[in-house]
Amino acid sequence: MKQYARAYLAQPLERIAAIHVGVEQAELGELAADLKIPVQALCKDLRVPSGSSRFSSDASERILRLMALIGQIDTIVQRNNLDARFDPAAWLGKWLSNPVGAFKSIRLVSSLDTMAGIAILSNLLAISESGTFA
Repeated sequence: MKQYARAYLAQPLERIAAIHVGVEQAELGELAADLKIPVQALCKDLRVPSGSSRFSSDASERILRLMALIGQIDTIVQRNNLDARFDPAAWLGKWLSNPVGAFKSIRLVSSLDTMAGIAILSNLLAISESGTFA
């Protein structure tokens, strides 16, 4: 989970540098395995090409923001002294893959292809931690 916490806690210039370097295919494979989502499905949901050895800045940004969501969940779990056996990546994969009634039963994974969609997911996580629902 360290790489996910690092992605979440990265300072803006660190995040930009990581985006410019690009995410490697192996990292996406690890991410998909942690989310328990097939890598081909994750590529489709993120709108990233499969088979690239290193992803473009645009694709890397979406991948890194998804990694940051796992880090955000892990931070929430640690901050609130929740069960240490909780698997933030597996939970996120399930949450993204299942239809959500509050969102007209869409699967939240459909919002991963835009930075705005990922920002909405991050805000939902923050709201759920604070208990503030508007």
